[in-house]
Amino acid sequence: MTFDPRPPLCDDPQVDMYAQSCYSVLPNHGDYDMLQQLPLPGIIIFVHGVNSDGEWYQQSEQGLCAGLNTRLKRECKHMVHADPEGGELTPVNYGAEITADGFINPEMSADTLIQEAGTFSPVIRFRWGYKACGEELQKYGKGIYLNEQDYWGGGPFANGCSALADLWKDGLSDGLFLWYKIQHMNPFGEREVFSCPPRPYFVLAAYRLAKLVEAIRQQQADVPVTIVCHSQGTMVAMAAAFLGARLPPVQSMACVADNYVICNSPYSLLESNGAENWVGSNLRGTDGSTGRLTLQARIDTLKNFFDIIRKRASLGELQTDQRIDRCMANAAHGFAAAADREKYGIAGAERGGKKSSYGRVTVYCNPHDLVVSSIAIQGMGWRGLSGSLAPGSKNGGELVSTNAAGVFVQRVFAQGFEVGKQGHYHYWKDHWRKPKPGGDGFWFPAQKYASYSIKQGIAASESWLAVVLTIASAPLTIVGLGLAQQPTNGSPDKGWQIELSAPDLEPPFTPQSLRFGQKSEEFDQGYDPVGESRDAGKQRSPDDDRFADHEIPLGGLQGQQGKLEARGMDSAKGTAADEARLKFEQRAEIRGLAQREGKNPAGQRVQQEMPNARPDAAFLQWRSTRIKERMAEQVGS
Repeated sequence: MTFDPRPPLCDDPQVDMYAQSCYSVLPNHGDYDMLQQLPLPGIIIFVHGVNSDGEWYQQSEQGLCAGLNTRLKRECKHMVHADPEGGELTPVNYGAEITADGFINPEMSADTLIQEAGTFSPVIRFRWGYKACGEELQKYGKGIYLNEQDYWGGGPFANGCSALADLWKDGLSDGLFLWYKIQHMNPFGEREVFSCPPRPYFVLAAYRLAKLVEAIRQQQADVPVTIVCHSQGTMVAMAAAFLGARLPPVQSMACVADNYVICNSPYSLLESNGAENWVGSNLRGTDGSTGRLTLQARIDTLKNFFDIIRKRASLGELQTDQRIDRCMANAAHGFAAAADREKYGIAGAERGGKKSSYGRVTVYCNPHDLVVSSIAIQGMGWRGLSGSLAPGSKNGGELVSTNAAGVFVQRVFAQGFEVGKQGHYHYWKDHWRKPKPGGDGFWFPAQKYASYSIKQGIAASESWLAVVLTIASAPLTIVGLGLAQQPTNGSPDKGWQIELSAPDLEPPFTPQSLRFGQKSEEFDQGYDPVGESRDAGKQRSPDDDRFADHEIPLGGLQGQQGKLEARGMDSAKGTAADEARLKFEQRAEIRGLAQREGKNPAGQRVQQEMPNARPDAAFLQWRSTRIKERMAEQVGS
């Protein structure tokens, strides 16, 4: 017998498929026993963030399937009929999406991307991003990453935002004031910031996600749906709940996911943020106001989101313990839905006094997140949600103001702090280094401050006058920024503490990072040097653009402190796939540089960075120089 894990060929939702198999028909009129596969526990949709094609999807799907097999008693030791044939969850494999040279794989298609033989997974990998049209390519192409087909997974990194309403507005403007651009004062060489296109592509992604949930409901209206989203993908996913709630229900079921897992979200409930208000001064509301969305509007939006998801607790009336136990029945494993809900569910008025695992929003936050903690964001994926707002606020606690009770739970992933125990996390007292509360030592390595760069300012200037003023104003601006000491990251209030309300895990665990196959409990550090993504098993000649290793400065990315400590190098640690991804991103960077530096007509595709192109010697030399420079510059940034 061979087992086919693909969905039934019959798409009629009125037809129930109990089993499927392939066998030879014999003339003896005998019976053939067919195995009924245990059902999927639901559908789980992954949603990535900006500047991403979902690089975390594969490992997350592997871990999720393994964890669900343990929880649902579907490991081999639990099953009478093991493996996917019996219902053991097994991640789907995907084909290569990028060639070794850093281009889109021309062999990739809807027929070849998913390699599903011998798999059984609840995960759907949602993709979204930005594609430049002709006019936008001319206006923004020189400052954002685009591949050879003029699109980029998740869109430009700098175009993220901290409020849902901003998804319907213009993109980031890199103008600060007068001739000054953000690049004039950006201390992060690996995070260039230029103007970005309007953001409605986020709204399109959210609408597509809502329609995906609708399509799932049309196949089985009461199937449990969970969205696991990361970074700016959390904004897309939250917006999808509002859009889905406006779609016609399917058999009385709203086109909204039943549960959300929100990881490292930039959604911010900071009471005020001068940096974000300044950067967002080009954004305009319907009432003519400009700048950052008000705190009250942010609270109201999050409260409304919680209320939408809260209603999904009603799914428990259909997905009863008895129904689940009947569908999950297996003589060996002994899984019981009631016991599972009691251990992992949450209580609330909408649940009839019983614990339920539907209608829940779980927030994951990381106190060491250098991106979501940036001074112009400071989202809940960094600071979490607390019972109190900033000192002196009249809005009350964040949890109370957003009516989070009965729908919201939270976990923190901090170095040296166990995950899976209810309680509290104090951002200073529970920090692994125990920095002085309210001091300037929260970040490790020490955070950077805005600093003036003549080189970056000239590169960002769009006229000869701006170049002249960039140079002429340098002495005064350098002194001014040095005195101002404007940090690049926020610091929590000295009393900031969050409630850890997610159900206990057995056993709890200490979080780890996973980099190039190596696990470590020490993950409070800076950005990874790009050179480490090179293929460690590749033999290189000295004329290879990626041949050289670079020294990591003391106190830099990996946190070296002592003067006598051996200095680290950005030596290759990756695989061939890691290097392919590195080349893919470097080609996108080169396309923008080629337009900014006059190596290609502005607003046109860089033909010398296309597949099968034959770049001339001058372009190849320029390209090689720029790649070597960038890899050297980024190692200590």
